[in-house]
Amino acid sequence: QQKPEVSGSKAVMADLGCKKPSDCTVSRLLSVVESELRAGRDKGDPTEKQLQVVLEDATLWQRFREITNEMIVTKNGRRMFPVLKISVSGLDPNAMYSFLLDFAPTDGHRWKYINGEWVPAGKPEPSNHSCVYIHPDSPNFGAHWMKAAISFSKVKLTNKLNGSGQIMLNSLHKYEPQVHIVRVGGPHRMVMNCSFPETQFIAVTAYQNEEITALKIKYNPFAKAFLDAKERNHSKDAPETVSEGQHMTYSHFNLLESSSNNLQVFSGHDSWTLPSSPHTNLLSVPHTKGGASPGP
Repeated sequence: QQKPEVSGSKAVMADLGCKKPSDCTVSRLLSVVESELRAGRDKGDPTEKQLQVVLEDATLWQRFREITNEMIVTKNGRRMFPVLKISVSGLDPNAMYSFLLDFAPTDGHRWKYINGEWVPAGKPEPSNHSCVYIHPDSPNFGAHWMKAAISFSKVKLTNKLNGSGQIMLNSLHKYEPQVHIVRVGGPHRMVMNCSFPETQFIAVTAYQNEEITALKIKYNPFAKAFLDAKERNHSKDAPETVSEGQHMTYSHFNLLESSSNNLQVFSGHDSWTLPSSPHTNLLSVPHTKGGASPGP
């Protein structure tokens, strides 16, 4: 006798061996979780001793660094270009991690652009703020972080402390992005801090070097609007800025183990803001060493 056809949700239940719809839902959710873990398991190492972090698009970053990269900061915040993207391997696939990003000053002075080059120009402004961006996928399994490149495309740089999850930087100061991997789900533990010299840049309110402007237009797919506007307006008096959009590879990393078991974080919408109290040692990391539309 031929079996009657099974259709719709009954077919799914039959495939999963479910007796009740509730059993089927649980089975489907568990299978999704298992496939997520399986996708990153091949790159895993439960001991974290094989942990590696690789900068994506390192060649492009290096091109910008060779002529001193610049990143726009605005009151409302501007996205970075190139976008900081990393690939990770060697995490424990079954452990939970959060990925954080902050920006460390690279030197002890401010800069100015004179006669076609950047030169030191006095003491830096005091950095009395400490904003840390938390990747929106955090916290998540190690397997999740390892299955594909991790993009910090939503980070926005500002020169005003506005409390809306943006990173505040001082204009005309040089910075180096730092990625921090924190193991969570138990006593918090700093697993690694890593930075890449190729990603250093000077924060500016308008691009100073025309070569930087040209590179941004050439490689940023979101800069076409600026290019069109420039062709319509040849005025050299207007400041030249360009959209900081999306996209855009092997660098060294610094391994740092921390036994901090009382790590606390004050969570905002997109960032963790750390108290500046001298007695607070939250996410203490040694400092070794944008956007949707054209700017004004």
